[in-house]
Amino acid sequence: GHEIDFTLCDFVADLRAPTPTAAAEHCSPDQTELFAMLLKLKKALHAAMLRHLNLAKQHLLWQKNRLGQPQARLVQYQQQCDHLQYRLYQLGLQALEKKQNLLKSLQHRLEQQAPLSKLFRWQQKKEKLESRLEAALKAKFNECQKHLLARAQALHAISPLATLNRGYALALKNKHVIGKIQDLKLGDSLQIRLAQGELDCQIKEIKIY
Repeated sequence: GHEIDFTLCDFVADLRAPTPTAAAEHCSPDQTELFAMLLKLKKALHAAMLRHLNLAKQHLLWQKNRLGQPQARLVQYQQQCDHLQYRLYQLGLQALEKKQNLLKSLQHRLEQQAPLSKLFRWQQKKEKLESRLEAALKAKFNECQKHLLARAQALHAISPLATLNRGYALALKNKHVIGKIQDLKLGDSLQIRLAQGELDCQIKEIKIY
């Protein structure tokens, strides 16, 4: 069988019709259908307007109920202002009374603690503290003096000078105490310190025991 031929315009057109009659029908739709569609849209628009008006009416009534009577609201605000003004007045009186009581208390305390009498008491306390401090310093000085004397006596007992007084001598080489005889050699100069003086000597002989 033979197939219908299609042109390229048929594939790129937004709308195609098989025949010129069908194309004419597409260009001029049925007036009855258009009228029915317009009537349907009219009813839908009317219903939407009614719903919107009802919602607006309900909202207006709700706002009206919230607002109430302006005169009653003003009376209520006036009462609140009067109440707040009375409370503010009472709080001011209470604060003033507290300040007055505090001032009286401070004046009474100031009268009891006169500067001259307080200065006299501090002067007496200062003199007592000075006397106690002086006595404590004297006692501490005597204690330290006794302690120092005892230390000096103990140090003198083990001092090399006390040993020299018992008949011993102290041998030095170049101002250093000689501890071992191995540190000496013939001809070395020595200083022999006695209790009453010092001798300069030279080694002529070394004897090891």
